Amino acid sequence: MASTLILTNSTTASAGQPAVPSTGQRVTLITGDVVTSAGGQIGIQPAKRDRPVPFEQFTRNSDEYVIPGDVTGQVATGKLDRRLFNVTGLIRQRYDDAHTDSVPLIIEGAARAERRFGELNLASVSARKGSWRDVVAGGRKVWLNARVSASLDVSVPQIGAPAAWQAGHTGEGVTVAVLDSGIDATHPDLAGKVALGKDFTGTGGTNDVFGHGTHVASTIASGDAKFRGVAPGARLAVGKVLDDTGYGQADDIIEGMRWAATEAKAKVVNLSLGGAESDGTDPISQAVNELSKAHGTFPLASEVYAYSPRRCPRRCSRTTTPSGFSPLRTSSTN
Repeated sequence: MASTLILTNSTTASAGQPAVPSTGQRVTLITGDVVTSAGGQIGIQPAKRDRPVPFEQFTRNSDEYVIPGDVTGQVATGKLDRRLFNVTGLIRQRYDDAHTDSVPLIIEGAARAERRFGELNLASVSARKGSWRDVVAGGRKVWLNARVSASLDVSVPQIGAPAAWQAGHTGEGVTVAVLDSGIDATHPDLAGKVALGKDFTGTGGTNDVFGHGTHVASTIASGDAKFRGVAPGARLAVGKVLDDTGYGQADDIIEGMRWAATEAKAKVVNLSLGGAESDGTDPISQAVNELSKAHGTFPLASEVYAYSPRRCPRRCSRTTTPSGFSPLRTSSTN
């Protein structure tokens, strides 16, 4: 990973600063600096400051980062999430200026909150772009409330499910929470399987417009004679944490996990979704740890493969597969 140090001042571009592209996608960072990305070219329009600051620009995993010099310390210590300065990632998640004038955050110890997670001392808020000094006041840690998306692609026999059935293990009496894009309650393979459900996306219900949640639910508990699910005797608790386009945010996922562990009392929680890389200290990882401590084993299954709704518009269990369930660990079958 090579990085470039760009010198700027608060009012005019210096000789070391690249020209701002006249066209492209604009992203206002939480620091108020405006970054324009066009065809691989990055331009920076600095926010007003009392003194000039350098900008560090580098590429990591094909994503372009721009970090102002006055926050490099907070980023290095983890007080500010590095993803807040991932220009490519912010555009990909539709947090660029064309889509939003604020940035969604999860903050440790925030005084105000749109959604609060008391046991984690975390809260989700929407912050004005440019307001970083306010949000980091008081020694709090700040993460991007990152978007996640649906993913799944493997096969039932691959994990030895038929052998488990022969041994009498069908999931009878077990509640499995499916935190995904909802469910098609009319799906013939899932008749009588759904015990309860709740929407966390604000779409108004658990109906599965995107199709992925129904795909996953059929993988788990389909009662179809030919295309049987991994645990055909299980009952389902459906938490809609991905919206009708297949995307959700970290706070939706956390709230869904809390519901699955406390209200639904699920023994298994399936999240077939993926997002940006993590070092294991992000809010979702913290929630897994805390919920596991409070409620015992909190198994998770996470797939990181691509899924196409075109493959499975109705008979979802024909092309589905499960992942292995492991406490405090995400796993997948390839």
